[in-house]
Amino acid sequence: MESIFKKLVIFDLASIGVIILISLSGISSALLPTELLDWQDYLIEEHGFVYLLSLLLFIIYVVASLMLLRFSPIGRSMYLWVTIISFALTFFMGPTIGDPLTNITYGLSAMASGAIFVLMYVTPLSVKFKK
Repeated sequence: MESIFKKLVIFDLASIGVIILISLSGISSALLPTELLDWQDYLIEEHGFVYLLSLLLFIIYVVASLMLLRFSPIGRSMYLWVTIISFALTFFMGPTIGDPLTNITYGLSAMASGAIFVLMYVTPLSVKFKK
């Protein structure tokens, strides 16, 4: 079970990395019409502060994920709070526009996060976080 947990954490980190690579590579531009790309740029400018907070949360998320690989209780708490705050921030981001590839990757990341939470809090693996 420990190896499954570590693989899920690595998969979750990798999926976020893929999302960043997709956005930086310009694949989104090929998958979305020009009108939606223009609207997407406007939304990012309109809600820029929330996106800056998201960047800070991303850094904390990476640190928390790396701490999870060591079964750190602080990492577990950080991962929980980063996830809760991220969900709360989505209410302030306004509408979002995403391409199919990014949306699939977000979905896979969310499923991995859910599995990580189950393993961290519900299974016998939770004892490893109490050291």
